[in-house]
Amino acid sequence: MPYTSPDQVRAVLSPDGSSADPSTAASLDDATLQVSCDQAQDDIDSKLGGRFYDNTGPQVFPDPCPNIIADLATDIAAYLATVQYREGTPMLATDPVMQRYNRAVKLVQELATGQRAVFVAGQELAASMDTVSHVNPGPLFSPSDYGIGFRRYSRDGWY
Repeated sequence: MPYTSPDQVRAVLSPDGSSADPSTAASLDDATLQVSCDQAQDDIDSKLGGRFYDNTGPQVFPDPCPNIIADLATDIAAYLATVQYREGTPMLATDPVMQRYNRAVKLVQELATGQRAVFVAGQELAASMDTVSHVNPGPLFSPSDYGIGFRRYSRDGWY
């Protein structure tokens, strides 16, 4: 099942969800928007495909996919459609389509690296990691945590 549809992309691109606004990519036909939807799904699958598992083993996503995946696919597809509509004219960083795209790419990356998890029907699809990385900002324990330390002897005794 597709993660997003031309109607969902159009709803993101046009305030009223219609294709009547010729100033946005919402005016593109369904076939063109479907290509952007397919590309967005392929992008997500290439980052996340097979990296999640449940009790049946590795999987891409159940049908239907989790809402967050559908939202991310819609935002990526809206960006791809807008790039095609604008014929390569650069977008400003403040453009809502660009902001949604940047957020989507960041979240997909966080899902891919295991910084975030996807929840489906009450169960977590945990990222399968081949390696474990250790991040330690400093010493975890010191001898003083256990009342252990170096003692010295002087004429007055141990201190």
